[in-house]
Amino acid sequence: MEATPAADLRKPLISPINEAEADSESGVLKYDLPKPTFTEELGCVLNMALSILGPGVLSIPYAISKSGLVVGSLMFVAALVMNDYMIVRLIDILHLMPEDQEKNFENLTELAIGRRCRIFLQGNLVVLLLGFVCGNFVAIGDLSHTVVKYLGYTVFTKTELLLLIIGVIIVPLAMVRDLSLLGKWTSPLGMLTMFLLLISVIYKLLSDSDVVAHPYTYMVPFDASFLLTFPIATFAFTVSPYVFPIFFDQMMRVRLPCGTTLTRPLDEEAKARFRMVTHYAMLLSFIIYMSVGFGGFVTFGKDTEGNLLLSYAADGLTTAVSGIMCLTVVICIPLNMYPLRLLLEGMIAPEADFSWKRFIALSLLIIGISLGISLAVPDMAKIFDVTGATGCLFVSYLLPCWIVGRLEGKWGLLQLTVAILGFITSTISLYQIVPSLWEKDDSPSPPPPSSKMAFY
Repeated sequence: MEATPAADLRKPLISPINEAEADSESGVLKYDLPKPTFTEELGCVLNMALSILGPGVLSIPYAISKSGLVVGSLMFVAALVMNDYMIVRLIDILHLMPEDQEKNFENLTELAIGRRCRIFLQGNLVVLLLGFVCGNFVAIGDLSHTVVKYLGYTVFTKTELLLLIIGVIIVPLAMVRDLSLLGKWTSPLGMLTMFLLLISVIYKLLSDSDVVAHPYTYMVPFDASFLLTFPIATFAFTVSPYVFPIFFDQMMRVRLPCGTTLTRPLDEEAKARFRMVTHYAMLLSFIIYMSVGFGGFVTFGKDTEGNLLLSYAADGLTTAVSGIMCLTVVICIPLNMYPLRLLLEGMIAPEADFSWKRFIALSLLIIGISLGISLAVPDMAKIFDVTGATGCLFVSYLLPCWIVGRLEGKWGLLQLTVAILGFITSTISLYQIVPSLWEKDDSPSPPPPSSKMAFY
């Protein structure tokens, strides 16, 4: 057997692309790393889609019921295009950041606008992430109550069930610091839940003989309530806080067989790949949103509840879907709390070492505040409306437009359109939303779809 020359043993497993260029520019070797595989890119598409999707999908039919099929669809298309455009623009300007600086939304904001705007961004991220958790708490109460009521346990109220689930399941899970194992289960379970919901909504629509499309279908709004649609659409497609982790942790990093992790170069090819991932994830989310929204709205018309599953008469299929979705939301709560807790910890003690006391205190604080809000406003659609018109407005539209304009030194027409349209629509919508937050709907519950026509 021929011996390997000693010189060959000193060769790196992955050869530098151009050692002279690397030495002269930064002294850091650039490696010819393998491109992301189809499986990796598909995983990024699904993870981004799951970051977009969530229990908010249950509010989509309600949002469309406020604006009609035509205006509602146009608003969701507008929110899709605006969010997709701003995510792509944020990725486009990453090369303007210093190479040794961590690539995240907060550092990009501080670089472009300043320290004060970074704090402003953090405040809006708190509102956005807290809205996620509050909406999830309301969904857990609604869905769990649907399940136990169908099983015959009518003595439990939504509040009692929510408190029980929080105390027995959510609080212990929230105290787990390493969520990697939990994250492996939530992705496939979340996507399975979305498709089960979609299938059940379509099945209910097709199997109900009394739901017939008419030429008089509610197509356009007749009052100002259509303004409630756009904040929910904005909230539905907001994914800005998760873009950078998905991009750099899942697409840019390569783990070698020896255990070493290297980062792929941030070149135009990498940006092009992530643009494509973003487009596909947005499109997949849009298809699921509009399929559920159309099916729910055509079934119930203006009587659609803020949580679609509450509109259906109790049966085995609805109960099963409610139970699976409730389980998924409960498991995802710690993952939704993680970025919020990390954000608060960075604001309170940015340079401090990890502390279990601070970790536990912040976890309980988030749970307590979210529980209080969800009990005060027990309507998932209203919570998403407010979140979409406040935190999502700044995180998805205004700040990204400002960041891109400052770093590039100019404002494009599309940037101005996104900023102005997002601000005006969200502000007017917030004016419509706030007075109705604590109003209770005393009207009787609508009959099941088999005993009514959807559009009358």
